[in-house]
Amino acid sequence: MGSTSSSFLTNEEVDMYAELTYLKKREVIRASSLFRHMDPTSVDTDRRIRLPSQLIRERVPELQCNPFGERILEMFSSEGDDCLSFEDFLDMLSVFSRSAPDELKSSYAFRLYDFDGDSVLDRSDLSYVLDRLTRTQTSSMASSEKAAVIDKILEESDIDRNGTISAQEFQHVVTRCPEFAQAFSFEII
Repeated sequence: MGSTSSSFLTNEEVDMYAELTYLKKREVIRASSLFRHMDPTSVDTDRRIRLPSQLIRERVPELQCNPFGERILEMFSSEGDDCLSFEDFLDMLSVFSRSAPDELKSSYAFRLYDFDGDSVLDRSDLSYVLDRLTRTQTSSMASSEKAAVIDKILEESDIDRNGTISAQEFQHVVTRCPEFAQAFSFEII
């Protein structure tokens, strides 16, 4: 019934979270320790605390260097308040774990790239993706280059030729890309 060392979870909670996620028990324990160490006083006072996304991004190197780090945290904020609960944090780690199925990863990747939330990837969404992937502090991709890349993406992915990429078309493309699951994974635990 007691807590595991350096974790604020009981053994039963560790078992439950390991059952409900794609994480192993040791990963759940490590995640709870990491979450607690982001703000020990607040977490010890209120286990249901929602930590600010900015704090999580600062403390998780895999999110700091990811051009989609802010967007990832925004997606996993169950309340849409720019904060994550421990369960939100676990959900994020579960989706990005190497054990998560490719279909789940592709579903979240699609949502990540669908910036306007209209359930298709259009030229605007693809432009945002390219900006995040190629922009540096001193330069960005030229408009003509970006347009050519977007044209090529649509040529390869837009199966029904309607000018957008649906979730099904996206999944079809990423299942043909063996490095997708590896690229859409990170381990902080």
